[in-house]
Amino acid sequence: MSKHETYEELLKQQEELAKKIEEARQSAVSAVIIDVKALIEKYNLTADDLGLTAGKGAKAKGKAGAAVKVVKYRNPANPNETYGGKGPKPAWLKEKLEQGAKMADFAA
Repeated sequence: MSKHETYEELLKQQEELAKKIEEARQSAVSAVIIDVKALIEKYNLTADDLGLTAGKGAKAKGKAGAAVKVVKYRNPANPNETYGGKGPKPAWLKEKLEQGAKMADFAA
């Protein structure tokens, strides 16, 4: 077995493992959401109780009603470069995909 074959096999394993990790994360998140919703209902909790809204006298950050930026993909070379999965792909992501990378390689 040559080093080149081993490298390709490792890349394939890495891609498969990244998929398994994402599936496990999504499964865990789904279970947590179900648990959290049940607890919220059980204790009649509100967004204020959970600290999800700006309370009286608290200074709200950003624009009122502004959407929260969802990060689904992150550039490993520069973690400040992100992509939420909607709209045109950023240049860094397009470049990496053209070089043969997969979207799963950048999952946040």
